[in-house]
Amino acid sequence: MAIVKNLVSQKNGTINVESKVGEGTVFTVTLPLKPDEEIASRPAVKKSVGKEILKGMNIMLVDDNELNREIMYDMLSACGATVTQACDGKEAVDKFTQSQEDSVDLILMDMNMPVMNGCEATKAIRSLDRKDAKSVFIIALTANAFAEDVSETVKAGMNAHLAKPANIDLFAKRLQGSQKRRDNQKGYVITLYPFFYKKQTAVSTAAVII
Repeated sequence: MAIVKNLVSQKNGTINVESKVGEGTVFTVTLPLKPDEEIASRPAVKKSVGKEILKGMNIMLVDDNELNREIMYDMLSACGATVTQACDGKEAVDKFTQSQEDSVDLILMDMNMPVMNGCEATKAIRSLDRKDAKSVFIIALTANAFAEDVSETVKAGMNAHLAKPANIDLFAKRLQGSQKRRDNQKGYVITLYPFFYKKQTAVSTAAVII
């Protein structure tokens, strides 16, 4: 405590103590600080877009596993995306066929599904006679992350490969970079490597309670 008192005194600060029997003691340190004029005069740094890129997007989520769909649906919806779900490749093809042209921005396609798998569904979508069939962004969302699996998605006409489980923050950042390069280069493919989703909590401490 003596060391803290000396440091605070050097900065012309004060220490207040509030104590209650059976509850504890709160030490409040007050320091007179001046704003850094040099920092204040610096130009504002443009914030990273991050998950904001997903806001307003119309995404089709295709997965035969209901739990996987629920998890991805919640994460994408929390980012402001509108999500349409399909439980297999055939349903995805049917829903895309029935949708208005250019209304679907992105398709997250599982690989192993009954009725019609992800590669078959992608080929069917790419072969449709509508202008957005060739341009809609399709990403393989799957637990299969080997080189041969990535190769199969490329041959099927997918734009990227994302291994499960997905980290929504890094996914959004990679998607942003993917779209930029896709606008400038035809036939481009990017692999989105596996990331693990972990919730993080930030704790702000206003006082120290002993």
